[in-house]
Amino acid sequence: MRLPEPVELVHDGDAPFSAHAQFCDLGSVTICRFRTYGPLDLTLRRPWELVRSGDPQVVRMLISMGGRTGLTQFDRQEILHPGQAAYYLSSAPHEGWRRAAGRFSDLLMLSIEVDTLGDLPIATLRDNAACRLPVSVEMTGLLNCLGRRILCGGDHYTRADIEIVTAMLVSAVTGVLTPEADDDIPTGHRFKRSICEYIEENLGDPNLTPTSIAAAHHLSVRTVHRLFEGQDATLGAWIRALRLERCRKDLLSVDLADRPVHAIAARWGFPDPAHFSRCFTAAFGLTPGAYRRTGGGRA
Repeated sequence: MRLPEPVELVHDGDAPFSAHAQFCDLGSVTICRFRTYGPLDLTLRRPWELVRSGDPQVVRMLISMGGRTGLTQFDRQEILHPGQAAYYLSSAPHEGWRRAAGRFSDLLMLSIEVDTLGDLPIATLRDNAACRLPVSVEMTGLLNCLGRRILCGGDHYTRADIEIVTAMLVSAVTGVLTPEADDDIPTGHRFKRSICEYIEENLGDPNLTPTSIAAAHHLSVRTVHRLFEGQDATLGAWIRALRLERCRKDLLSVDLADRPVHAIAARWGFPDPAHFSRCFTAAFGLTPGAYRRTGGGRA
């Protein structure tokens, strides 16, 4: 695999394998497709001494379309399966590997100069490197198809063609990485959407905390808290408020009239009835039992 920066490349397996690499240099954007056939155990390392010896200042997005890909950077590790994507920064140490047990593997790499990514802060890029990107299989498939088409015809592009294709790729990748405004989710970048969906899906888990959320998304706890800065409440308080709202609705539900209060509380992540009663009373001014009996305080 052709890279402009020095790296260490090690194959740990004894069995032979064949590999084919395609490369297209469009200037500020480069595309590489790396395919292998047969057992594969390939590791790429770029320690600090190699970073200091030369750096192209690029973001490298990896799209796995076959086999498994591992990526480590900034003390985070991600494993990509087909249809998943992540990225790393060439300007910091990193390690990656490809594994395929006697099968075909396929990896597409899009490299984009950091300066072409507009106003994306380098801190944001660092915080989310080596984390699976919250993009659909359809989106990674689209990027993969676009990359392969460019690799097939890149040698015949005119200068005008290259400018158009480069703009398309930069726009697509920037769209994946750029913060997105959303009326339902506090302002922040796309990882907040993934985290918010995860919270909604796991509200009933009493172990749902900022720490467990960070671990599930391969982020630091500090990074998760930073994503939710500027809200009226902390992340922990927001989770508690969501749980209490679910409990409030269940307490007023006719279909759940026979379900005990403690069972409703446990359903939404409050295993301790006394703790739930204190939280509920503080939020709504009535104990859970009184709230249910009075229909929400209307009696």
